[in-house]
Order: sequence, then structure tokens, then C-alpha cells
Amino acid sequence: LYIDHAESSVAIVGFLLKRNYELYPSLISGKFYGAPYGPVLFLLQKWFYIILGNSIEVSKLVGVLSSILSFIILYFAIHNHYNYKKCLYLIAYILIVFLQFSSWTFWNRSEPIIMLFIGLALFGIRQKNIFFSLVLLSIGFGFAVNLKITSVLYMLPIFLLSLRRKSTWFH
Repeated sequence: LYIDHAESSVAIVGFLLKRNYELYPSLISGKFYGAPYGPVLFLLQKWFYIILGNSIEVSKLVGVLSSILSFIILYFAIHNHYNYKKCLYLIAYILIVFLQFSSWTFWNRSEPIIMLFIGLALFGIRQKNIFFSLVLLSIGFGFAVNLKITSVLYMLPIFLLSLRRKSTWFH
């Protein structure tokens, strides 16, 4: 079951991509579908359908795996800074906050995947190698903004933190 029309639209567009339909058809073609998301979200749906088959469960799996991976990446992003016990408490706290949003935490829309890329960007900031750090930050920023343009607002504080930690301008 899908929570709203946008969630089912994401699943359907991913399925149409699997059947070689255009992601963004011409407005004069009469085939109008889509949602206010970038192509990565629909391509992820397509790839999951190709690998695991066509079902509602598979369409939900994108969000579920993204949520799980975001917790794993967030754990590695904070584990060096805090001791083991505090790190687990922080991850448990984040999980409790996530669960307040019920099934929105793992739906197939862009938010769980954006959380994954936010975690990747935070993990990148923690790296000592400046090149590796910037690559992870760039991947996280690029994919998050591709998923939803408003992700710029989520990623901007991470970018500023990265500048403060890595840039010679602030030292």
C-alpha cells in the first residue's frame, strides 16, 4: 500500500522506465506523468525492478534500504567523535526521531535516499584525506539535490561545516 499519490507515481514512473518509456516525455505527446523529483529517484526504482522484479514490496525496498544504510553511514560518521556507547545512543535517538514520522521514514519517495546522501556527506567531512572528503561531499550534495531541489537547504549547513573544517580561509 502506498501512503499517497506521489509514492505510487514514483513506483509507476520507475516501472515505465523499465519498459523504455521516456522519463520526461514531450508536453505535446499527450503522455504526461511525473513528479517534482530528479531522475535519480526514478532510475533507482527502475534498477530495483530490473534486479528484483515488479511488486509493491520492491518499490518500497528502495526507501527501506536507504533508511538502513543512512543509519549505518551516520554511525560511521559519528563513531570516532564519541565513545562507542554514546554513538549507539545517538543512533538510537536518530532512529526514534525517524520513527516519529511512521512509514514516511521508509517510503519510496526521495526523503530516505536524501538522508542516505546527507549521511554520506557527513561521513565525508570526517575524513582526513581532503580529496576523499570532497569527493564524498560532492557525491552526497549532487545526488541529494538531484533527488529534490530543496535538498540544497539540507546540504548547505554540511557544506559550510566542511568549509570551516577543511578550508584554509577559516584557519
